[in-house]
Amino acid sequence: MGFILAAGLLLSIPIIRGASKTYAFVLTEQYPPPGEMINAGGHRLHLNCTGKGSPAVLIEPGLGTDWISWQAVRQEVSQFTCVCVYDRAGYGWSDPGPFPRTSGQIAAELELLLKNSGIAGPYILAAHSFGAYSARIYAARNPAQVAGLVLVDPSHEDEARLSPPPQEPGPVERPFGLRDLLQLVPPLGTDHMIRLWKGRAILPPELSDVPLDVQNRFVIGTPLRQRDAEMSEMASLPESEAQASRASLPHDMPLRVLTSMKLESPRTHKEPVPDVSRVHIEVQARLAASSTNGKQIQAHASGHFIQLDEPELVVRAIQDVVEQSHRNRTN
Repeated sequence: MGFILAAGLLLSIPIIRGASKTYAFVLTEQYPPPGEMINAGGHRLHLNCTGKGSPAVLIEPGLGTDWISWQAVRQEVSQFTCVCVYDRAGYGWSDPGPFPRTSGQIAAELELLLKNSGIAGPYILAAHSFGAYSARIYAARNPAQVAGLVLVDPSHEDEARLSPPPQEPGPVERPFGLRDLLQLVPPLGTDHMIRLWKGRAILPPELSDVPLDVQNRFVIGTPLRQRDAEMSEMASLPESEAQASRASLPHDMPLRVLTSMKLESPRTHKEPVPDVSRVHIEVQARLAASSTNGKQIQAHASGHFIQLDEPELVVRAIQDVVEQSHRNRTN
């Protein structure tokens, strides 16, 4: 019986994936991109800008995440300058891009996106987690086009190497079951069918009053092409880390590194939340010290998503770099 179930499930995968692609197309027709679709070298990336002023701030989300978590920061920053969010290749409304999805490739596409956007540089790059790799690489390749970097709990290529190995529990033997079988099934994208059926009714309560473009981004959800991009980004991490380690920033580039001090978000966890490791703090401090104009900002009430836990810290860091850019321009 289990064999018949497994065979039927495997045979249905291509059909369900094909249907999911159709549903994803219908969803994007029903909820079109709020920004512009810009050529980034053979494929188009979605760019959405709000506010006015310069330097423009470009937000680079982390691996497997989008710009929804940046809504509070984006809203405040748009009050004093132009702020742009975008979908990396394969994410959201953007077309798929070339594989493998290394940070070097992402930085090259970001260069074309900004060049073809019509938005004048230099820019401030505000990057979270994995996104810090491509931001650092872009800044190293295009120093004249970067007014500063704001790195929000950035991934660091040395953290895993310097951290003690985790204590792994001993193996627990149990019979192979349906849950194990489902783990072997590739992503089907059936969530698109649910999202097409429910539309904005699927929005969580915290997104009920946010701007329409943010609501639409949530409804679009995670297409199969995004999961393919995420898996390639994850598989390419060693190469991305090596690329970031070779990226030398200008010695005096304005650089703000915001470091989470909690392993989990105190906002969503009621029990006492443990602190991050000493290595986590030290590698980010070293990154901040790579510029004579660098500063580490410790977020004591934040988990990894500082832009959600303490958005005011991120806003102040961005505003600090914007104001410094204005002073440099007048000197």
